[in-house]
Amino acid sequence: MKFYYFIYFLIFTLIFTFLDRISKYLVVKNLDYSETIHIFKDLLKFEKVENRGGIFGIFPEGRYFFIIISFVALMLLLYFFIKIEPKTFFITFNISLISSGILGNLIDRLKYGYVIDFISVKNFPVFNLSDSYITIGIILMLIFLWKMD
Repeated sequence: MKFYYFIYFLIFTLIFTFLDRISKYLVVKNLDYSETIHIFKDLLKFEKVENRGGIFGIFPEGRYFFIIISFVALMLLLYFFIKIEPKTFFITFNISLISSGILGNLIDRLKYGYVIDFISVKNFPVFNLSDSYITIGIILMLIFLWKMD
């Protein structure tokens, strides 16, 4: 494996995870559960939500299940990263995004017992930066794999 891709992976993962942690810290310290901050009327707002389940709140009593799944996913991503020996910056960036998202939500589950969600877009379920990282990383990776064909 080219060592500099691994360094990029670590740097991006640390930066994205830090941004997620700082955003959640600011929400926890500055936003009450009954409070909503409207950014663009009802299109975009911040509101603190405890998500005790998975994506969109499914399986609300699955804290330990999601902790185990997160650890397994992180180990698989790291194994995949080392095994495939990424040949592009793009792959490294996407795996960093996905890993950061998993790590950010895992830290919440370990620290609080739930994930802190706070970004609300119109009628879409409330989410956080980690959720965005995972979604964007997977979409970009699928586009990359589709283009390879």
